Amino acid sequence: MLGAHLMRQSLASQVIPEPPSPSLRPFQISALEALNRTGLRHLICIATTGSGKSLIYQKRALDSGEKLLMISPLVALGRQQRERLESHGIPTRLGSEGRLGPHHLAWILSPESLDWEPTWRELTQWNPELLVVDECHCLWEWGSHFRPSFQKVPELVERLESLKKTLWLTATLPREARAELVTRLSTSGAVEVQGQFELPRRLSLHVQRIAPPDRLEHWTQDLLSSDDPGILFAGTRKNAEKLARLALHLGVPSAYYHAGIAREERRLLEKKVEDRDLQLIVATSAFGMGMDFEHLTRTWLWQPPRSVLELAQSIGRVGRSNRPGKAIAYWDPWDFRLLVNRGSLSEHELKRMDQVRSVFESDLCRRLALGSQFNPTNESIPSFCKPPESPCDRCSRYSE
Repeated sequence: MLGAHLMRQSLASQVIPEPPSPSLRPFQISALEALNRTGLRHLICIATTGSGKSLIYQKRALDSGEKLLMISPLVALGRQQRERLESHGIPTRLGSEGRLGPHHLAWILSPESLDWEPTWRELTQWNPELLVVDECHCLWEWGSHFRPSFQKVPELVERLESLKKTLWLTATLPREARAELVTRLSTSGAVEVQGQFELPRRLSLHVQRIAPPDRLEHWTQDLLSSDDPGILFAGTRKNAEKLARLALHLGVPSAYYHAGIAREERRLLEKKVEDRDLQLIVATSAFGMGMDFEHLTRTWLWQPPRSVLELAQSIGRVGRSNRPGKAIAYWDPWDFRLLVNRGSLSEHELKRMDQVRSVFESDLCRRLALGSQFNPTNESIPSFCKPPESPCDRCSRYSE
C-alpha cells in the first residue's frame, strides 16, 4: 500500500506537468470544496451546458493524484474527454485501447463495458478512487430499456471498495430523476446536490406552432437567412437523410448523422464539425451530447422530442461558453397524436410527452416553463428573460 501511495505521488509530481490555472467559477469552487469534505461520499453537480463541469474532476485529479474512473455514455464524448484530460497532463485510457498501466491516472469506460468480466478484473487491480459519471441523466433517460447497463452504475460504489468519492455531472436532471438518484446513492453514503437547471444565458428559445406540411418552407427560409453553422434534430433517420440532401441541394455544406452509419464515418463527420467544414449537421437526438462544438449558433427541432430532457439536451447544443445562440422547436398537436399512434407507450412515456406539450403550450416565459420541469418547486428559477439573456419568443412579444 505504501509503495502504491509513493508511486501515485511520484506520478502526480513528475509525469503530470503543471497545467494552466484558469480562474474557477463559484460552482466549480463549491464542488471541489464538497469533494474535499469529510463525510460526504456522493456529489451531484448540475450546471449549464458549456459552463466547465469537466474542470472539477480535472483539478481534483491533479490536486489529489487519485485514480479517476469515468463512465461516459458516448464514444465520441469519451474521445473529447480523453483529449481534455491529457491536455492537462493526466495519462488516460479510453475503453480497452492499449494496455492499462500504473502510469494511467484516468480510465474512461462505457456502462456496457462494466458487464464484461475482464474489465472488472482490471478495475479491481487498478483500484480507482474517484468515480465520475458524466451526463448522468442518461441513467433515467436510457437505463430502463434502451441501455439497461446504466441502471447498474450507482451500485459501482459498493462493488468497488477502492472508491472514496463519486461525482455525478449533468446539465439536465428532471425532478423525479434527481430524487431517484439521491435515494439510490444514499444507501452507500451521504449525498449532496448542487446547482439547478438553467438554459445558457445567451440562448434564445423559440417555440413555433407550425403544421408539418408547412415546416419545410419555414425551415429553408431560416436556414438560408444566415451562414451561421448549426444542427437540425430531425427525429428519425429517414428525415435526417432527406433534409441533409435537401440542404446540400440548396448549396449548404451539410451531412446527416445517425446510429445507422458506420462508426468510422461518424468519427469523420464529428471531425468535420470540429474543423468547421460543415455548415449544417442533420442528426438524430444523440449527436453532440456533452460535446463542445462552441462555434455552433443555431439549432432546430423538426418535431417535438419524447421528453423534456431530450428537449433540453437538443437546444443546449448551442449558446455554449457564453456565446449567443438560437434554438427553434417546431410543433403541432398532430405531432403528439402521431407519437401515440406509432405504438403502445407506457404510462411513464405518456407522462414525459405531456411534460413536453405543457412547455410548448405554456403562456409563460420559455425559461420558466422549461425550468419548472427540472428544478424543485422551492428553488428559484427565472420568471422572465432579462439582460444579458437573449429573450425567448414569449418575452420578445411582451417587450414589444
